[in-house]
Amino acid sequence: NGGGPSAGASSAAGIDARTELASVAGDDRCADCGEPDPDWASLNLCVVICQRCAGIHRHLGAHVSKVRSLALDRDAWTPPVLELFKSVGNDAANAVYESARRRGSKKKTTEKKKNGDDEEDDEEDDDDAWLESGSESGGDRSSFPPPVAAGCDAVEDALEKIRAKYVDRVHVDSKDAYEPGSMATAAGALD
Repeated sequence: NGGGPSAGASSAAGIDARTELASVAGDDRCADCGEPDPDWASLNLCVVICQRCAGIHRHLGAHVSKVRSLALDRDAWTPPVLELFKSVGNDAANAVYESARRRGSKKKTTEKKKNGDDEEDDEEDDDDAWLESGSESGGDRSSFPPPVAAGCDAVEDALEKIRAKYVDRVHVDSKDAYEPGSMATAAGALD
């Protein structure tokens, strides 16, 4: 059996990662900006992202995010990696990476409804507008604000929001005791 491809590479070559992940909760939209039909992913953060956000992740550095194409980097999408991504999904990943934002917006929306208060907090204007519009059609996703970089027209603004999300971890609820890469670590190294 000399010079042939390894078993992992040959089994990954026929896998279409986009098709495999299409039905995973939240993977129909970029985890960072909410754009439809993302075609990139961060292997160690276990999120599916759009091309623009993939460029931002690359800018953060490989020590923060290991970016791969769902279509072009076929060797990266081995069955174990696909199974990990299927078990996590963008919805579950953002439940960790944006837990404090989500909890705050849900609590705030509940309080507003209870008090009949229409006054908006300047810091959360975009989240409130999104919540009030019922923006997403997908079930309970509508009770959460859009991902952090949604509506960022300038790449610099998106970079700042995405850096805050994954590097500074400003939206991770401290009681969750999250450590970078912990999702990927649970399934083994993904280098």
